[in-house]
Amino acid sequence: MLAATTNRVDVGWTSARISVLIDAIKERPALWHSSHPHYRSMSKRKEYLSEVAEKVRSVAGGENINEDHVSGKWSILRECFNKQLKKVRGGGVSGWEHYARLVFLTPEVMSACRFDDLEAESHGTSNVDIVNSNGIGLDIQSQLEKMLGYVPEPLVSGECDPPIKRVKLSPKARERDIDADRQRTTRMQQASVVSTWVPPREDSIAAAMQAMTSTSTPPTATAQIVTTNSALTSILNKPRQSINGSISFNGEIPDQEDKWTLMGRMIEQTCRELEVKSHELAIHLQKDLNDIIFKYQLEGLKRK
Repeated sequence: MLAATTNRVDVGWTSARISVLIDAIKERPALWHSSHPHYRSMSKRKEYLSEVAEKVRSVAGGENINEDHVSGKWSILRECFNKQLKKVRGGGVSGWEHYARLVFLTPEVMSACRFDDLEAESHGTSNVDIVNSNGIGLDIQSQLEKMLGYVPEPLVSGECDPPIKRVKLSPKARERDIDADRQRTTRMQQASVVSTWVPPREDSIAAAMQAMTSTSTPPTATAQIVTTNSALTSILNKPRQSINGSISFNGEIPDQEDKWTLMGRMIEQTCRELEVKSHELAIHLQKDLNDIIFKYQLEGLKRK
């Protein structure tokens, strides 16, 4: 009996044929998952094994492989995987080249698979369409790739192919990727900051000047000219003083900023922001500021 089993299995299983065998069986969970509705159906099992054998025969040199060879080789592969899994769970490392392809046999993945839709169909009819079964297999494949992060590598046909290894990133490469992501996020945040100041249009300036002229005119034009000229002459002839009381150089910016400089910046920033939000409010604000400045200029001239 042992000799018969050996002759049935030893048909020249290369790494490429074993990879095709594993992938084909993984797409048919009825051959490896006990919760699948077709798991105990002998007719379905024979049908799926025939499909797997046909795929394996498509690889060069596998023309003589039949369903019995596939079933026997699959039993050996499952037994080897269980041994390797115990080794890994015990803290060891598996060097078997087919270990990564068979991770769908772990208890965690097996318990995560669901066949509710197919099971409902099997209760309603005695036979289930093969297309639906294959569809479930492909869905299981996508679930495995999401849970395990495993994507099957493209298979190159041949008998002397080297073992396929998964590429792993080194810790330094991971750190570089993290730093690059942080830099991209910082650049995106900086690019999203937009200035709120918008240059005023010429027509808006003309309208504002016209509004100020029409609403802020003194009692008479003569009084306006005399008062304005007097105020400007007084302001220009008056020497500017710094905070400590010393006279600053003519035409030069003082070393220290006093309260009036800071207030002027605050007024400028407020006016620019209001200009963006509401052009009408900006005109009213400018008018009120002009009225206030003109009022206190007159008060200053009266107290001389």
